[in-house]
Amino acid sequence: MSCESVEGVTAVTASDPRVAIYRNMKGRDVASRGELFILEGENSIQNLVRHGRIPLVSVCVSERRVGPMAPLLRSVLASGVPVYALPQDDLEEIVGFNFHRGVLGCGRKLPFLEPFEFVEAISRDDPRVIIIGEKLNNLDNIGSVFRNAAAFGASAVLLDAQSSDPYYRKSIRVSGGHALVVPFSRAGTIDECVAAVKAHGFKVVALVTPHSDRHPPRSIVDYWRAAHAVPRVALLLGAEGPGLSQQAVDLADAVVTIPMARRVDSINVATACAVALYELTAMRAPRPPVPRGACAAKPVQYELSPAEIESLKASQEPRNPASGEIPGFPERLWFRNDEDDSQDGHDEISDKELDMDEEDWKDVRLGVNDSIFLVGRAEEDGSCVEMHVFDASAGSLYVHHDIALPAFPLALEWLSLPGMASTSFVAVGTMLASVEVWNLDVLDPLEPTLALGSADENDDGGNDDGAVLSLAWNRTAVDCLASGSADAALTLWDLAAQRVARVWSHHSGRVQGLAWHACEVSVLASGGDDSKLAVCDCRAADAVLGVDLASQIQAVVWQTPARVLAACDDGAVSCFDPRKFGKRASPLWRLQAHAKSCQGVVVNDIGQMATASLDKSVKLWDLGSPVPHLAKSKTMAAGRLFDVCFDEHAPHLLAAAGSTGALALWDTSADDDDVVAGSTT
Repeated sequence: MSCESVEGVTAVTASDPRVAIYRNMKGRDVASRGELFILEGENSIQNLVRHGRIPLVSVCVSERRVGPMAPLLRSVLASGVPVYALPQDDLEEIVGFNFHRGVLGCGRKLPFLEPFEFVEAISRDDPRVIIIGEKLNNLDNIGSVFRNAAAFGASAVLLDAQSSDPYYRKSIRVSGGHALVVPFSRAGTIDECVAAVKAHGFKVVALVTPHSDRHPPRSIVDYWRAAHAVPRVALLLGAEGPGLSQQAVDLADAVVTIPMARRVDSINVATACAVALYELTAMRAPRPPVPRGACAAKPVQYELSPAEIESLKASQEPRNPASGEIPGFPERLWFRNDEDDSQDGHDEISDKELDMDEEDWKDVRLGVNDSIFLVGRAEEDGSCVEMHVFDASAGSLYVHHDIALPAFPLALEWLSLPGMASTSFVAVGTMLASVEVWNLDVLDPLEPTLALGSADENDDGGNDDGAVLSLAWNRTAVDCLASGSADAALTLWDLAAQRVARVWSHHSGRVQGLAWHACEVSVLASGGDDSKLAVCDCRAADAVLGVDLASQIQAVVWQTPARVLAACDDGAVSCFDPRKFGKRASPLWRLQAHAKSCQGVVVNDIGQMATASLDKSVKLWDLGSPVPHLAKSKTMAAGRLFDVCFDEHAPHLLAAAGSTGALALWDTSADDDDVVAGSTT
């Protein structure tokens, strides 16, 4: 395929000044290019284009790779960045060595922020784990640290000024392009870096070799099990060889190590970083339904296209002539059949835009500290998803907006779709055997952003054979969404391709609970009314382990990487190690949490578990002992409870919804033990 086959790619030669920036790469360091830097390989450029954190200036590609890289090149061109193609020999003449990766990119560096300024900036996104590097000079190690940060969910990397520049081409390549995704800065002394993170509530954990005599270390596993309530951790790493300086170790709040055999003195700093991050992030609770700041502060008002307006005008037979209801459209767009209607029997639809004035926008603008909860509601006159907002400063809980649904909602899951302008969506499982994905940043949308499956529009909901009962979005493999249905199927959806990737049938009843493993990206736990708790590896159709319980399973959640919890219809919660699954596997513990069906179970970051039941109560359990013990119990103002969740950013704040149609919040840390707010609509 020639470069002309991808419209917009410009053919050049080695002498063209537009590709001069790529010349003599082997002999020029990153500083010689000033504010520009070079990256190589398809993955690095793809990451830069997809996340858009760092500006891309140009792309240079071998002519023979234009065809295979056509999708990437089109996305680059669509963002307004020029793409230059030249013969392979010319490309190697420019770079100064045999180059086989096929594509180069030129980016524009972001300025390094001083430590306090950098930590202040990233704190707006509520980071939980960040990495601090002291004198990290090996380019391979720096690249690997960034790759580890991305793999295990660290939010940022802060390097002191004596560390090497992450913009080096080799570091970017080794990172797999993640050095262009994970926020970072390189500035200041190690004292300033540590002081900056401590000022924002981070506990600094220094990682040293196991046989260090400078400061007796503690096993990182033991430390984290004892201190898992620490909300923010900064992992402090030293250079290959010398490790951390005594000055850096003395600044830390805790000194930890990775236990090793006596004959091994240490492991590579990048490997140690990966092991430590795994331990530090593995005990983290699943993230809440809607992270703070995920939704747009000012949502967009949906505007009818001319075609949609004409379609509305052409509607001659509303489903309900008395009310004027038009199936699939929100109530504000229904026609009314009054005596003085226009000649065709319908009100005229104005073609003007449905604008909102500034006073209206004040009512819907979200604050950075607002907590958001999604509620599915079904009433006689229709179904919807409501977005509830809790303003802690005012103590108010209110419905921000709702999204009209064509069918009864049975499962909700917040997700973020890569490559979309909006970052906040909700997946809805319905009685129509389909999954719809709606944009939470749009008011009054008429259609979902994605529709997975083939919903039967003529189905009135009476047939629930394929109804979607549970959903789980993979927050690492972000194109993966799992759904469980009433026909016992467990389906893995490819969101990018909008198709089914795989279907499992290891359950014999309705699949009512799903939970992705926090660290093993391909591992999914499931439970259903066949009383089976199962764990499968999504990379293989037959990689399934399971255990039979005594009662139907209503919900599942991971407590730790090696502990999965199941809430059951008999009111019990059981904890299992999935590595020991089998028909006769015994639970690590079993708790009779409620007298009636336990509908929900969740864990938070501070070592607590909450359970919700049809007995109308929520119970709070302390997980600090081998068997959980009851800390508090509360009858919520929401009737029989169907679900419960914690606010990750305020782990003492608990939300529950139930049969009264109310969402109730409980501040479990408050002395008065009151439900702080409730809402019904």
